[in-house]
Amino acid sequence: MMIRAAMLDGNVARAAAADENGNGKALTALLLAMVAPVLTGFLFMGGVFRGAMIGVYALTLLFSLGGALLSLVVMSAVSQSIVGRKLTVGQMFRGLAYAQSPSVLAIIPIPVLAQLVGLWRIPTTLVALRDMADSTLGKAFCLLLVGALVVIVMSIMLLPLVIGAALF
Repeated sequence: MMIRAAMLDGNVARAAAADENGNGKALTALLLAMVAPVLTGFLFMGGVFRGAMIGVYALTLLFSLGGALLSLVVMSAVSQSIVGRKLTVGQMFRGLAYAQSPSVLAIIPIPVLAQLVGLWRIPTTLVALRDMADSTLGKAFCLLLVGALVVIVMSIMLLPLVIGAALF
């Protein structure tokens, strides 16, 4: 399913969103997608900094998961008004988990390729949202934009607190 989602098959998101028992599989797909770039960065970091960076990478993964959850909750709350269909947090989670699958390719140690792979998650997410909500790409983009803006604002607000706590 991860490969099909990466190839812009919106049926994956629709089927995953409808599968009430698919949370475990979706979580596995999401964790694979989120851990691959972090693990690659850790493996290719050399020297003295490798040990010191374990906490930073763990914190990055934790904040990524928190941001994803916040985005899902917000997008679920506004889905009815933007795309015309109420999507639950569970449906959003299951459908969008597979849309993050291009991140697995970040294990290829070519920095430019890793950035391009990260950008490929935008169209996979848009197609997943469009097909889950049975809507248009424009409305799916608006829904994704709302979720992203909330996460950006929260990150800007929380980053100084996290940095301050890490320094002490």
